[in-house]
Amino acid sequence: MSAMKKTGLLILGVYPESEGYPNVKYRLEDLLSANAFTVSTIHGAIWQHNIPNRTVIALLTKAWAFVSAHAQVFFAYLKHPDKSCVYIPYPAIFIAALLSWLPSRQQPKRLVLDAFISIYDTVVIDRQFIATGHILAKILYSIERRAFKNCTAVIVDTQQNAVYFSELFKLPLQHFVAIPLSTEESGLSIPPYVLEKKKSTITILFVGTLIPLHGIEVILGAIKQLSARKNIVFKVIGSGQMSALITEFIQQNAVSLIWIKEWYSHARILQEIAAADICLGIFGSTAKAQRVCPLKLYAYAACGRAVITADTPCLRSLHAEAAFTLIPAGSSQALVRAIEALLIHPQFLQTQAKLARDFYLQRLTNQAALKHLISVLRDE
Repeated sequence: MSAMKKTGLLILGVYPESEGYPNVKYRLEDLLSANAFTVSTIHGAIWQHNIPNRTVIALLTKAWAFVSAHAQVFFAYLKHPDKSCVYIPYPAIFIAALLSWLPSRQQPKRLVLDAFISIYDTVVIDRQFIATGHILAKILYSIERRAFKNCTAVIVDTQQNAVYFSELFKLPLQHFVAIPLSTEESGLSIPPYVLEKKKSTITILFVGTLIPLHGIEVILGAIKQLSARKNIVFKVIGSGQMSALITEFIQQNAVSLIWIKEWYSHARILQEIAAADICLGIFGSTAKAQRVCPLKLYAYAACGRAVITADTPCLRSLHAEAAFTLIPAGSSQALVRAIEALLIHPQFLQTQAKLARDFYLQRLTNQAALKHLISVLRDE
């Protein structure tokens, strides 16, 4: 990429740089190391100073930090000499909305916004923290739509999300560009999977924040049905919105389930995946589940482990049906059948593990995402 003619690129925004937001962190790292642009950065850093409590003073402090950081970034942008091409990482909508109020001479000639997810869809539609008719929901929708409309291109992670965003915000489909997520790729030198002939226990792993699209109730149903199989141990890593389901399930059932509530580091997660025989994706029946390829699937496939997940339009469009075992969403019985089928023949389990790794290398690597992003920024 160093042979490309360099043009100016301004990276602008108030965005996180932690491992908790790998798509932001590693996309920016790859973009800076690509040597494809002369890069300038205007960044308001507030994410490193999270206040854990929910007191009024703490919330007001957070709100003030949020507003002041955006104001500082906005005014720094006005003074910047090169506004030819601007890239705004997630969460981009507030800065993009501010820019939309500027006169045309102050607008970027090319403005690319990395949506990652829709904040309105997440807060209002998917997790239902705010009712759709609430004034705050209407304000958030207006901000996000205005931000998207003012951009040259809006990056989303899947074509299904591109269609959804287009319909939700009433904007042309060509306005949205699907690029796979960027992830941490260090530590992926994991040996190919081989099922030991004398192995006494099969480990089935799920990693996630237990939001509705994960379908943890489907996994729990399968665990209960397979409770008589003493050679199978399920491990769940993570906690979140649906944690109460696991708590209640463990209290009521004597099953082989290890639940680790704390969130592990990336390196530790990779160790857990490498130690697993089968990895579980998402199984929820929500509309959002049909549109996404979650980060956990990237990690499972990158490590080369057999994957079972819901059969969705998103994964079908990526041709993942050969790499993953796809089952109907919302069905514990289908999950049980898929697990039992993988365990009948050790060679089949090993083949699926290799196919998952090949799928990652062909479609989901950071370099593939970077190449597409650069072409969008350059309008190629």
